[in-house]
Amino acid sequence: MNSIYRKRRTDTGTHLREIKEIVKETFRKFNLGEESQKLFAIWQEELGGLAKHAQIGNFREGKLLVEVDNPVYMQELSAQRKTILEKVNKRMGKRFILEVRFRLGKTDRSRSED
Repeated sequence: MNSIYRKRRTDTGTHLREIKEIVKETFRKFNLGEESQKLFAIWQEELGGLAKHAQIGNFREGKLLVEVDNPVYMQELSAQRKTILEKVNKRMGKRFILEVRFRLGKTDRSRSED
């Protein structure tokens, strides 16, 4: 399904839920802080269409590791690294990310397309 909704099967039937709702539930389940939630949301918004090819793999001590599913997109993101870093930090309200690294790998979307 290529929309912001995912089907959820329950005892009472199938329901559609927004991705945003699923992400919030996941953050609560794994006890991730509000800043992590905010970073994830800003990341999705700032990257726009590129976000489906690049997902946050790890964030520790100001270093953001991003998994990218295609070398072409990795090159594009690398070229935009400084701009992305500035925009995300500005929206976070502080210098939250000190460094961004891109690594070729599979994203959740590329796994579902296999």
